[in-house]
Amino acid sequence: MSAYSMLALGVIAVGSLLGILGAIVLRAQRRPLPLRSLTLTALIMLGLTIIFDNLMIAVDLYRYPAENFSGITIGLVPLEDLSYPLAVCLSLPVWFKVLLGLSCLSNRDGEKYE
Repeated sequence: MSAYSMLALGVIAVGSLLGILGAIVLRAQRRPLPLRSLTLTALIMLGLTIIFDNLMIAVDLYRYPAENFSGITIGLVPLEDLSYPLAVCLSLPVWFKVLLGLSCLSNRDGEKYE
């Protein structure tokens, strides 16, 4: 396994752990997981990454040395290149909901937001 593949797995593991931790916090707050937000974020982020990375590689803005990757590609994009947006998709929507719930519990008039 190449160094970049191991790094990609580490990034996904951290994103997964953050997502699980956020889900635990949401459960403690008795709030549902933002599954729709997770799915929509994943579709948009991964789709845009695949499209624009393919374009940038096609016009030779950058190259990936074959020995640094698993060899699995989507178009011209190595599979490992999707680890960063995937990690964000696994954790960001959950933590956005957690932090929004903590910071917006009440407004200046003392009324609760929901």
